[in-house]
Amino acid sequence: MTEDKTVQHVKRIVHQFRNSHASFIIDHHHGIGYSIMEKDDIDEAANVLAMAFTQQNEMYKCRGITFDDYVEIASHECRISAEEKLSIVARDTETNQIVGVAAGYSYTKAIQAFDANNTENKHMEAIEPIMDCMLQLYEKVEQMPSFNPHKTVIMDDLACVQGVKYAGKAIGFICGGLIRAVSARHGYSYLLTVAINPVMQRRAHAIGYKLIHSINFDEYTYKGQKVFHELLDQGYYRAQIFIYYLNEESNRLGSSSQAKL
Repeated sequence: MTEDKTVQHVKRIVHQFRNSHASFIIDHHHGIGYSIMEKDDIDEAANVLAMAFTQQNEMYKCRGITFDDYVEIASHECRISAEEKLSIVARDTETNQIVGVAAGYSYTKAIQAFDANNTENKHMEAIEPIMDCMLQLYEKVEQMPSFNPHKTVIMDDLACVQGVKYAGKAIGFICGGLIRAVSARHGYSYLLTVAINPVMQRRAHAIGYKLIHSINFDEYTYKGQKVFHELLDQGYYRAQIFIYYLNEESNRLGSSSQAKL
């Protein structure tokens, strides 16, 4: 699919899911089933997240974070998101294996999880700058006049299995779109997400997200060190936080391509 056709395909799947009020939907064109995460999905979903983040996420790779480092954190976050019914898993309809995960949390639960991770993983210095960078982005959100933590969801974790079989099937974007749908069902008004990959940042704009704030890696320091400087050589220049307005009332607050603080 071309990028435009991919965006239209994602929108069709999300629209069908949102209108059906079902807990699952199948993308018959690509052979992928999507459903709201349940407790039985947690262990497998956490493994997919940990594998993807430590092998594909350049921010985690540059900090040397391993699967064993991250899987416990991913499991904790999946438990929270499954309880709130704000997460999506994608399964291959042939093998029934999870091939994509998008974990969403209410804003208040997400900040509690961040605090817990900081407390429980103080020995893991490698992850501290990542947590600090994320919290700085969330602080910018809290400065928005319209900010309401009780009406806000964070899509913090989004991951897909790599491989030729799953390339080009828009699994990540469909998972993210379905989180928008379930968040709206639960009465939330805003969805936040962070992207560091320039391609993901462009696609976020294409499907209706609005930029709130950026942190440039050539300027960011942690304990006096430019800990993400090596990302510049790989074409990653900034971490950006985006907002998606889930209903017409909230959308009036973001009429430009960049959300106003």
